[in-house]
Amino acid sequence: MMHELKILPEYFQAQAKGVKTFEIRENDRNFKVGDDLWLREYDSKSKKYTGNGLVVNITYLTSYMQKEDYVVLGTKLKAFVCSQCGDECDCKEVFKLANGKYICNFCKYILENE
Repeated sequence: MMHELKILPEYFQAQAKGVKTFEIRENDRNFKVGDDLWLREYDSKSKKYTGNGLVVNITYLTSYMQKEDYVVLGTKLKAFVCSQCGDECDCKEVFKLANGKYICNFCKYILENE
């Protein structure tokens, strides 16, 4: 199952870089290990989506030491969603450049991950 969620830019960037491999969320969607999250970058100042997105897979789930009805979701990056072409890009087809940024294999757009 795919769950569509907003994510603020600072958390989006950390997920894109691979330094953040979890989400803490209210479990109002009955998340399960094996589900995918479509994390859509959301600018709270403009109240608009940026067009950038990530697809991550839930690899672990726990409610240990969380507020009631909240869970920690362990995540693994599956794909980038390019803001220019809108295609879901398989991670094997998104190339990491020497500067640490990624390039979309479909439209050659440089994905901003910093």
